[in-house]
Amino acid sequence: MPNNSLPADIGIVCHNVGTAVAVTDLFDRHRPLISRIVTVTGHAIKSPGNIEARIGTPMHKLFAISGGLSADVSHIIMGGPMMGLTLPDDSLPVTKATNCVIALQSGDLNPIKTEMPCIRCGECLQVCPAHLLPQELLTAARQHDMDALQEFGLNACIECGCCDYVCPSQIQLTNRFIKAKAALHQHHTDMQGAEHAKLRYAAREARLAAQQNAAAATLEVQTTTTNQDSIEAIMKRARDKEPHK
Repeated sequence: MPNNSLPADIGIVCHNVGTAVAVTDLFDRHRPLISRIVTVTGHAIKSPGNIEARIGTPMHKLFAISGGLSADVSHIIMGGPMMGLTLPDDSLPVTKATNCVIALQSGDLNPIKTEMPCIRCGECLQVCPAHLLPQELLTAARQHDMDALQEFGLNACIECGCCDYVCPSQIQLTNRFIKAKAALHQHHTDMQGAEHAKLRYAAREARLAAQQNAAAATLEVQTTTTNQDSIEAIMKRARDKEPHK
């Protein structure tokens, strides 16, 4: 895909299997999207499996169907192990985007280590599926250099987490890129707002100038007419004062 474009821009429509099934259910069975098949897995799950769950079902009910959680559960992740989001608790509901829930034990994740300076080893570059330069993006994000973030293609980052996994300095690159994307989006929004305000100001100045020019032209016409009337009145009074012969 070209950068900053959608599949529709090159004549392609992409749908995942879940979307295709939902469309089929809607048109062939007249059944709206009211449920999702959710994979419930992880070492903290006693009986992993796939569950068709109604949208809005709390996560803890899925865990109950799967035999419950083990006592040493440490993290609950919605989504895949690389791009999933850590949930604060098991009371959150199933949404139409929920396809997997992973319950992890304390030993499943490496302990978070202290970040060290980037040694520019290039490992993140080698594993980036979007062929970006994560080390350059990191520098631009730290310096809040929006032009550099745009130039190095930050919006092409798919947030897969591969750069985090291979980084020997334990730098949380993906998290920084997510925040930088939000900052870049806000920057573009502010720039568009400033440009819009500039155009409105220019239009206002042009409107006021046109009004002033119109008022000046009207005043000039009125002054010229008044002056001509005054001359004619003076001449008339002078003729009236002349003695009749």
